[in-house]
Amino acid sequence: MKNVASAVISRIASVTNAGPKRVISLTIMFILATAIIALASIPAANGSISACYSNANGALRVVDTGVTCRNGETALTISQTGPQGPQGPTGPAGPTGTQGPQGASGKPDVYSASQTGGAVVLIGPVQVLSLTVPAGSYVINAKVTGTSGSNLGHNMPCSLSTGDHARGTTRGNGENMDLSYNGFTYVTVPLQDVATFTTETAITLTCTGPVFGQVVAEDAKITAIAANPAS
Repeated sequence: MKNVASAVISRIASVTNAGPKRVISLTIMFILATAIIALASIPAANGSISACYSNANGALRVVDTGVTCRNGETALTISQTGPQGPQGPTGPAGPTGTQGPQGASGKPDVYSASQTGGAVVLIGPVQVLSLTVPAGSYVINAKVTGTSGSNLGHNMPCSLSTGDHARGTTRGNGENMDLSYNGFTYVTVPLQDVATFTTETAITLTCTGPVFGQVVAEDAKITAIAANPAS
């Protein structure tokens, strides 16, 4: 060992032309720098430690990253970070947050309109009632009662603007006919339809009076039920 040290010192002296003390100082600095460089790779950048395990006696020696173990040794990589532990218990509930702003009013699922202002005398086609609904799909039901003071039977055809139409007769054996009441004859005409609107739309109920005689329309009602009500 002394011979090796003397050789290193002599070689440094011949290269640097320095005295023995200066050479010894340079040699120590060289050894320290080499040791620091060597230690800088233990542990590795990812935190692991490389080692060589002797298969003969179980001796373990730590080596730099990338160093090849000797014959009869097994290379090992030791992680400084252990396995992830079990999940901890649930923490306590946080404080209640502030109340948010009130939402917009939802639209109703059912729209309806009823006739007001008394009976409507039917002279030709007359719009008896109207109901405005927003865009959407609807099941539409309507009814209207026709009344006549004549002993003759009078037809009262009615229709919805969505397409459905029906006819009633105020006297006789016609379909949807009711018998006289308090000296008047009357008939209730029901209508039903299904429609989809892309914009706000007015659903109208129109009835037509007879050419001769007089029929009045009263108690009309239109109901539109949304087929896909808002949740």
